[in-house]
Amino acid sequence: MKNRKKNYHKNADARLWKAVCRIWGSRVLWSVALTVLCAALFLPSVQAEAVVKVSNKYDHVYSFSNGLARVEKNGKYGMINKKGKEVVPLKYDTIHMFSEGLAMVGKNGKYGYMNSSGKVVIPLKYDDGKGFENGLAIVAKGEKYGFIDKKGRVVTKPKYKGILEFVNGFTLVRGFNNKFGYVNSSGREIAEPQYDEPIDFEAGYALVKKNGKYGFINGNGQEVIELKYDDAYCFYQNLAAVKKDGKWGFIDEKDTMVIQPQYDDARSFFEDRAMVKKDGKWGFIDQEGRIAVAPEYDKVYRFEDGLAIVQRDGKEGFVDKNGTEVVPLKYDEVHAFEEGMAWVELDGKSGFVNLAGEEVVPPQYDYVDYFTDGLAEVGRNKKYGMINKEGEVIIEIKYDWINEFQEGLACVERNGWGFVNKDGREVTKLEYDEAEDFSDGLALVKKDGNWAFINAAGTVVLEEKKE
Repeated sequence: MKNRKKNYHKNADARLWKAVCRIWGSRVLWSVALTVLCAALFLPSVQAEAVVKVSNKYDHVYSFSNGLARVEKNGKYGMINKKGKEVVPLKYDTIHMFSEGLAMVGKNGKYGYMNSSGKVVIPLKYDDGKGFENGLAIVAKGEKYGFIDKKGRVVTKPKYKGILEFVNGFTLVRGFNNKFGYVNSSGREIAEPQYDEPIDFEAGYALVKKNGKYGFINGNGQEVIELKYDDAYCFYQNLAAVKKDGKWGFIDEKDTMVIQPQYDDARSFFEDRAMVKKDGKWGFIDQEGRIAVAPEYDKVYRFEDGLAIVQRDGKEGFVDKNGTEVVPLKYDEVHAFEEGMAWVELDGKSGFVNLAGEEVVPPQYDYVDYFTDGLAEVGRNKKYGMINKEGEVIIEIKYDWINEFQEGLACVERNGWGFVNKDGREVTKLEYDEAEDFSDGLALVKKDGNWAFINAAGTVVLEEKKE
C-alpha cells in the first residue's frame, strides 16, 4: 500500500536510521536498521519511558509526568509525588502515562482511568484501552473497540476491529470485514467500514478505494468524486493527481480535469509545484500545467522551503522553483531542510548547506543530526558534540554520547554521565553511573548504586538509598 501522504518527502526517518547505525557502527547496516524500523512501526504502540532499578523500596521507578512518577514492586504499580509520598498505592497491574489529565490503569485484566489525584474516575471495566486524545479515548469490550469521553460516557459503541489515531479531525476504523471507514472528532461514524485502503483525510477530503477504483469522500462521508480512477493521491493546494487509462493528470475539487492526463507518473502539489515523470525522467509543473523544472532527473522529492532535492547520475543537490540548481548535484546524498539547514554527504563525510546554497559546514564529520533549536549534533572519531548554524562548535566534541535536549539540558556521557546546557557548560559533574533525560523538571540519576532525582541545578530533591 502506498503512503499517499509522505512517500515523496525526503526526511526519511533518517534521524532514527542514523541513530541506529551509530549504535551499530556502520552505514552498511542501514538495510538491517530499516527492517527493524519497519517492524517497530507496525507493532502495537508502546510508551517509551525510562525504566530503572531503585533501591529496596521499589523494584522500578519511571520518569515524572504531571508531577507524579510510576513505581513498581513485585509486579504491582503505584505512583509517588515529588516529595516521595506514595499517592497511588501499589495495587495496579499497569499504569499508563497521563494524557489530557487522565491515566489508564489496569487490574485483573480490566482497565479504567484515574485523575492526577489518584482517584479512579472511570471504572475498571474495559478489556483494553488507550490514552485520551481530543477528549476521547479508545476502549474495548471483548474484541470490539469504540470511544468514551472523559466522563466515561460511551460516545461510539464498541463495534470495530481496530481504531487508529486521529489525523486532521478524523480517524480510520477497521471493521470485522477488514474494510476501513471513518469516525470524526465527535465520535460520529461518517462512513462505515467499506473501503480497501486506510488513507487519512487531507484538506477536507479522504482518498478512498473500492473494487480497484479510487475516488474521494468529504467530511460527511459523501462520495463527492466518483470512484473511477485507477490510482490517485490526496488533495493538496486544491488539486489531486489521478491516473486514468495509464496516464496521470490533475483534477480540482469539482472533479474537473484541469491538467490533462499525459504523464507516466505524478504526485500532489506542494508549494505550487508537482512532481511529474515523462519518458523515464522527473521534473516539476506549476498549477497551470506549465513545465517549471525540466524533466531531466532520475529522482526528485517535493518542494520544501522553496527548494527540492533532485538526483541525476547518482549525485544529489537542490533546485529552486524555476529549475535553477541552487545546490550543485555533487553530493552522494542530501537531506531535507530543517531550521534552514540541510545535511549533505560526500565521500563518507557529512556537513551542512543553507537555503542560499552555501556550504556553511563542509563535509567533515562522521555523523551529523538535524538542527533543533539552533544546534545540531556532530561526531568525529566516535566522539560527539554540537555546532551552531555558523558551524561553530558550541558543545565540545569530546563526549561518548549526547542525548537530545530536554527542558534545556542534554544528558552526556564521558567517563560518567551528567548534563550540559545549550552554551556547552556542564551544569553537573560527570559523576553518575547512569542518568535519564529531564522530565517534569527532574532527572533520574544513579551513583554508587543509589538512585535519586535531581533538579536542573543538580541538587538532589528525592533520594532512595539502599538499606
